[in-house]
Amino acid sequence: MRKFFFDNRINFLFFFISFFCLVGVIGIENISFKNTEWLHDGDESTYNQISWYFFKNDIWRFPPGSNPNYGGELGSSIGASDLVPIFALFFKLFKSFLSENFQYFSLWYLICFYLQLFFAFKILKKFTNSDSYSLIGSLFFLITPIFIYRIDYHVGLSGQWVLLFTLYLGLVHKIDKSQLLWIFLVALSSLIFLYFTAVIIVVYSLLKIFSFFFKKENLIKVIKDFFIVGSVLLLTLYTIGYFEIRVVDSLATGFGKFKLNLLSIFDPVNSMINISWSWFLPDIKLSAGEEVEGFNYFGLGQIMMLLFALAIFINKNNKANLFSIKNNKEIKTFILISLFLTFWALSNKISFGSYTLVEIPLNKYVYGALSILKGTGRIFYIVNYFLVIMFILIIF
Repeated sequence: MRKFFFDNRINFLFFFISFFCLVGVIGIENISFKNTEWLHDGDESTYNQISWYFFKNDIWRFPPGSNPNYGGELGSSIGASDLVPIFALFFKLFKSFLSENFQYFSLWYLICFYLQLFFAFKILKKFTNSDSYSLIGSLFFLITPIFIYRIDYHVGLSGQWVLLFTLYLGLVHKIDKSQLLWIFLVALSSLIFLYFTAVIIVVYSLLKIFSFFFKKENLIKVIKDFFIVGSVLLLTLYTIGYFEIRVVDSLATGFGKFKLNLLSIFDPVNSMINISWSWFLPDIKLSAGEEVEGFNYFGLGQIMMLLFALAIFINKNNKANLFSIKNNKEIKTFILISLFLTFWALSNKISFGSYTLVEIPLNKYVYGALSILKGTGRIFYIVNYFLVIMFILIIF
């Protein structure tokens, strides 16, 4: 038993850290599965709990994720009402044993804290082979503003560990040898939040394309892999009831508005909750959409890491470490992918503070296709995490 605890000491430490973070965010009294008062404060969590109430107390339908009693349009599916479908489907299996006011959101947040630490640690450990350094580095991913901002506010977007899982597969595993893991990740992400799935599909597709051109991967195998991933995704989306929604209802009108600004990583103020994430840095006046969905503030600690990493890079200190990073094919590939995702996050209207630098006109068909994801500022989350990983590795 003592050996078991010793071998898993880091996982146990992550669990205790996650539990204390959960208590700090939602309060010790709200951890109980039977306490729902904290979910009725008028924000999105209220709608989450109400949607779950209707889904839990409804009969089983086909597809299983159908939730027509909650409402029409987006409310008719658990896939679009931010319920973390994998949890909603699982706990509905036991609805006869659950209390009337049962909620699973506190458990979900605990898991998010834990897996945020877990995957950050796994990535850093692979490159540094140091438990202590990887442990300290993983804490930066736990306190990053883009993560803490979503906890206890936006259930699905709290699962940002899925993006770290994506980075883990992309940076640590060869794309041609990890097909099953990618299939699992795509399906899992669609059972959590569809925004993550869109980003993961783009990352996976680009990795496969690069593998085809630069590693001469067999074209038939590439096509087969895409077909399998697409089929599994469509089946999963059908199961959670996503196709119960009309296409016109899934389109949005915020593309080019809820986007990334070139200064978003330095802007500490989020206008949605009207708080500043810095005692030192002033508010940068961005548009309302950029401050809400484009919120990607690094945090003062990460900005200092950025400056320190740049100094090391320019002065070429720690040359051996820099050499290994520069010559890592997976890292170089992810730099290209990050550039693509950054331009997508910036949308067709690239802004620097309150100034518009470039605005590319779009016809209604292109705009309609791009409007499937209106909050493009969220797409930068994975780039944000990738940059922090690079800062930590350069400083190591």
